[in-house]
Amino acid sequence: MTHHLVSSAVGAEQISPARKRWDSVIRNFRSTVGATLTRELFHFSIATPRSASIPSRSGRLRVSISLSSLNLSWSLN
Repeated sequence: MTHHLVSSAVGAEQISPARKRWDSVIRNFRSTVGATLTRELFHFSIATPRSASIPSRSGRLRVSISLSSLNLSWSLN
């Protein structure tokens, strides 16, 4: 037996303008909080010593910190 869900907009309750504004405020707040959490607070780089396997290359370790994460990246000079 197959069940089907039927919906209709006839007689559906309309969302009030005040509710739409409130929903917009909530979305904007969430967006602002998300941006604040992921914004980089500070970063620094550390020169790494030359590698024993590749003595001609040295690199840099970059550390960046935000409220929600700690990021490490390494690159060759």
